[in-house]
Amino acid sequence: MTQKIKLTDLQLVLLSAAAARPDFMLLPPPESVRAKGKTLERALARLLDAGLVEEVTARHDAEAWRVTEDGVSFGLRIASAGMDAIGLPGSSAEDGDAALDATAEPDVAPTSGEPAPADEPAPAKPHFRPGTKQARLVEMISAPDGAGIDALSETLGWQVHTTRAALTGVRKKGLAVESAKGADGKAVYRIAGEEVGSDAA
Repeated sequence: MTQKIKLTDLQLVLLSAAAARPDFMLLPPPESVRAKGKTLERALARLLDAGLVEEVTARHDAEAWRVTEDGVSFGLRIASAGMDAIGLPGSSAEDGDAALDATAEPDVAPTSGEPAPADEPAPAKPHFRPGTKQARLVEMISAPDGAGIDALSETLGWQVHTTRAALTGVRKKGLAVESAKGADGKAVYRIAGEEVGSDAA
């Protein structure tokens, strides 16, 4: 059961960084995080208590936030409630499981005599649930001139690092998001090529 908590800047950065990672893991913390030791542990523990992150088996030491007496290491992965808390609905723990599976070492190495796997069909055009902030973001960057990071953040009510995480999430869903410097020298984002269409509104 999730609890509503007021997220600190540190917790927002940790969740946003995790949302932008393929495996959705919170550790190791991004380079911008200077908090260490007990301060970092308390922030992570509060997120776990609130149900915004969940414990999973760590793949390596850098992901571990605690180790059991039996030597089993556990890391923290952002949960669906955590995605909702930073305004990024639509992702779930299953996405993290898929990412972990994709990066795991194969049990059996393929032999030279095995046939090459058949080409997979092209992925379907991504859809975004109407009325969500993610859909609004896609709508804004689908405009011919795109949208600047400040305009996106202000319209969506996000901090800049959360907006960047959302843009990363949009890329992961298959949209080609390109960026260029605007007249003010700040990044402007737009969908490359074909516009998304009304289903992203």
